[in-house]
Amino acid sequence: MALKSLFARVERGQSGFTLVELLVASALMVVVLLALFGLFDATQRLVPQDQERAQQLRDTETGVYQMTHELRLAYSLIATSAYAFEANVDENGQSLHVLYDCSGSSSINPSWGQCLRKLIGSGGTTQTTTPTIAAFTNTSASAGKPIFTYTTNSKGETTYVSVHVEVPAQGKLKTGAAYRITYDDGFYMRNLDV
Repeated sequence: MALKSLFARVERGQSGFTLVELLVASALMVVVLLALFGLFDATQRLVPQDQERAQQLRDTETGVYQMTHELRLAYSLIATSAYAFEANVDENGQSLHVLYDCSGSSSINPSWGQCLRKLIGSGGTTQTTTPTIAAFTNTSASAGKPIFTYTTNSKGETTYVSVHVEVPAQGKLKTGAAYRITYDDGFYMRNLDV
């Protein structure tokens, strides 16, 4: 009798799962896996947008820094407007005639603007043209705040230049976020012969 009850206990302990339990567990596992795959897919679709946004911001930040850094070295102004700044700049003991022209259209989106750095040679001919900011949204057509605004002293001389750039959070892929990021910088005109 003792032996029979021992076998009965072993049989009950090794009984396993029923078919219904296995079907329910399998169905729950499928639901969880589908949810995980959906989350993974959504994340993978957002990666290019985030990378594009980061690249656009990095490029614009570099362009604004390059522009303001170089224009801080201006020793004489040639022409200024809301979307252009032209000056003679002293870089490493060399005098350069530089024009930052932000009045053109971007190749990414024609309704956006683009800033170009033009190095002007003798006779007023453009020697080199380098894109500085590939895309910004505060163009003259958008009626937004201009790229360059100027503060003058009582004599009418420019003493400070503000740079304001509104950048779309999307770039060439045009899949980024719809909002804009604003960069504000500026520089004092310390080197002008006043």
